[in-house]
Amino acid sequence: MNHLEEIISEIKKYRNNIIFKKHALVRILERKIAPELVKNHLENPDKLVDAILQKSENINEKKYKLLFELSKNRKLAVIVVLKEENLYVVTVFIKYKKWDKMVRKWPRKYR
Repeated sequence: MNHLEEIISEIKKYRNNIIFKKHALVRILERKIAPELVKNHLENPDKLVDAILQKSENINEKKYKLLFELSKNRKLAVIVVLKEENLYVVTVFIKYKKWDKMVRKWPRKYR
């Protein structure tokens, strides 16, 4: 089992306990992202293309940046915290391929 498959199986354990933090709900509304889209991708993480472990504030939790394929040029980025029996959605945004190319051009100190 590779890294991504392990994370997919871990996320599937939380499919009935997905909780959106207030910040995530605000960002979803501001960015015009359907909450159902986020929830569907978390419940069925088949389109997960990358998962990056991030620094967590507490020892007893795991924090991930999850990237789901929406189209050839867009990915859904979801920052989640796995804590106890719940999956908390911290924030959500759409990543565009065009942005990745632009960011690579910036000097490292600005990223």
